[in-house]
Amino acid sequence: MKTTEIKIPKGCNATIYQDGDKIVIEYEEALRFKRGDFVYWSGNNEGVRIILDHCDTFSDSWKCANETNITGENISCSEICLRPATENERQQLLDALHAAGKDWNAEKMEIVDWVWRPKYGDVYYIANVNCEQKYIGSTWNGDTDDVYLNKVGIVFKTKSEAIACTERMLKAARL
Repeated sequence: MKTTEIKIPKGCNATIYQDGDKIVIEYEEALRFKRGDFVYWSGNNEGVRIILDHCDTFSDSWKCANETNITGENISCSEICLRPATENERQQLLDALHAAGKDWNAEKMEIVDWVWRPKYGDVYYIANVNCEQKYIGSTWNGDTDDVYLNKVGIVFKTKSEAIACTERMLKAARL
């Protein structure tokens, strides 16, 4: 009897059947993920992850970040436990990162500190120690005053952020 061996890539399921005088092997390629992909992990602590980097510890291990561990965790893909994240799942992870004061920078492929940057027409608030409410509201038009105030770090998206900054300034002045 003659035998022939055919290697099927790791992580692939195959179906083999006979079609007349041919043997047919059908298989789907295993999903390959790369740095910056948003994936859904269905193992322990299931949820959405961002793949940050490939690890050297296992051939299919990745350093990933999720909404509770933004510095990274290692997950192994030895089981079929990853799939591409849906747009909704991706947004949930981005929202969770944002709530933790972080953001995903797709250009740099890394998690960075979130910084609000006003756009033309946005209302913003300036920390101000010279008025009773401790803030002044304004509209961003990108002029030199807007740019200067933002550069010195007293432009905020919300009144409460501006007030908190004003209180820090007043406390520092009392020391």
